[in-house]
Amino acid sequence: MKQLFIITICFLMIFSFVGCSSKPIEELPEIAEQDEDLNTVDEDDNEDLDSVLEDNEEDVIDPAKSDDTEDSDASDISDYIENGIINSERSKEIIKDTAYQVLELIKNKDMDALSDYVHPEFGVRFSPYSYVSPEKDIVMNQDQIKSFFEDETEYTWGNYDGSGEPIKMTPNKYYEEFIYSKDFMNAEEISYNKILSEGNINNNQFEIYAKSIVAEYYFSGFEEQYGGADWQSIRLVFQELNGTWYLVGIIHNQMTI
Repeated sequence: MKQLFIITICFLMIFSFVGCSSKPIEELPEIAEQDEDLNTVDEDDNEDLDSVLEDNEEDVIDPAKSDDTEDSDASDISDYIENGIINSERSKEIIKDTAYQVLELIKNKDMDALSDYVHPEFGVRFSPYSYVSPEKDIVMNQDQIKSFFEDETEYTWGNYDGSGEPIKMTPNKYYEEFIYSKDFMNAEEISYNKILSEGNINNNQFEIYAKSIVAEYYFSGFEEQYGGADWQSIRLVFQELNGTWYLVGIIHNQMTI
């Protein structure tokens, strides 16, 4: 009996040990599989995150590469200045169309539209000859330009070449003699910051108008008997303000003594 009791006790102990340990052994592979699944999810999440980060990097705009970045050289003329004057080629690129529009408005006497091109701070100065005189030349602002032909005031615009007599006349009369005195829309030659006409009076336009562009419309002469002494031209002077080129001067030219 004693031996049977011992055998029974041993059997129960073995059965208990096997019964307790069998369940964990069976579940271990499932745990391992769950760990593998977790690792797989983590890798997928990382791949998705990397993809999102890459997409975001593509969406970030580099100001240095963006097409929307303002071209800092668009209105910079410093690279085109020679001896204090914007070179002719660059001047033509900038002002050709604007100057033509201004000249057309002058020809048509459309002063209301012309006033939009007049410099809002400096106005426009009228010089009867190539020498620009800040002391004597008449300057008109935008409002005065609008009423240019209605103004009956007799202004002293300067002095006649040769006689020295004062040029005293209404704006309408001055227009006929010292602005659109010839059909400059059909001029023989057009230049930009390049002087075509020379008289005996000093050309000081670039001294008075800093960093300006001067469009000149020139006729070499009209009657053969004068041998070119009856040449005439008109110069339209423009200066820049906040990226826009405005009319600041109208210079009439002809032979002077």
